[in-house]
Amino acid sequence: MSIELFICDKLKILKIGSVKAHSGSKVSEALFVADRPAHPLYMPFTIINGVNEGPLVAITAGIHGTEYVGIAAALDLIQKLNPKDVSGGLVIVPVVNIPGYEWRSKCTCPVEDDYSGTRNINRLFPGKSDATIAHQIAHVLYNQIVSKANFLIDLHGGDIYEYIVPCSMAYTKGDKEFDFKVAELARYSGLEYCIRRGIENLDGRLTVEAAKIGVPAITIECGDHGVIDEQKVNLALDAVMNILRYLNVLAGKPKEYPYPKMIKGMVVVRAKKGGLLRSHVRLGSNVSAGEKLGEIQGLDGGVKEAIISPVDGLLIQWSSNPSVTSGESVVEIAEFG
Repeated sequence: MSIELFICDKLKILKIGSVKAHSGSKVSEALFVADRPAHPLYMPFTIINGVNEGPLVAITAGIHGTEYVGIAAALDLIQKLNPKDVSGGLVIVPVVNIPGYEWRSKCTCPVEDDYSGTRNINRLFPGKSDATIAHQIAHVLYNQIVSKANFLIDLHGGDIYEYIVPCSMAYTKGDKEFDFKVAELARYSGLEYCIRRGIENLDGRLTVEAAKIGVPAITIECGDHGVIDEQKVNLALDAVMNILRYLNVLAGKPKEYPYPKMIKGMVVVRAKKGGLLRSHVRLGSNVSAGEKLGEIQGLDGGVKEAIISPVDGLLIQWSSNPSVTSGESVVEIAEFG
């Protein structure tokens, strides 16, 4: 079974909004999103229109404005790729959530959303044109870029509150051909683990909404704690480049990898007590149900709570905030299946 490549005529002008890119060109511009009290909000993007036929691939980053590894990888990709080496076209959006990027806001768009507070844009797709800024950002990205693509690669990385094991996320919809394409994107990313879920009851995520309209998509998670780790930037960049070779967007044989270890679900462990979180088990370790992973220490030095794994699995995420409040997520365990 082979992946179907939709054709972008090599003589075709790629157009996003009012911006045009001729065959063999690279154009960086910005899309108007919304008007604000002092100045408009724009979304930056780069079109790379190749000289040969091939698919149109959308690459997004910075939906969460402090996930810097994904942003850095997207920027490096813009600089690295020459249109002469590209078949088809690429539209790269290095920072989707400009307000979150500017305000260094974890996970959300830091603009008041009527009476509901700040919002996670990655729960608002396909967005709305007549709602607040977070919805408008989602609407512009989805309708003007993602809906026109044949494939989507969405770059993320652990936010400023977490350490996370590099992995991919793939969403299936019960269609054999479509699900095969998604599985191949995960395989050619070269990442060891993949969180694979059906699209049911997951409305609002960009890759889920892309799947609903038939756009195979993959999320790449590399990086953590709101810092730029160049090794993880290169890991994300290598994953994207290998996927592009697999899709024949870039010349050369892609590196072959086994299918990743499939994660069927994530179990969140929340603190019952507030205090200082002390971890005893390294990120990426295999853990057993009942195993002590860490503890929460009170300000008198005593242990207020032991953090215990409720299941067997992979310790895929630790909170990077040592001071925790009761009810906060402190660790996530990935279950395989």
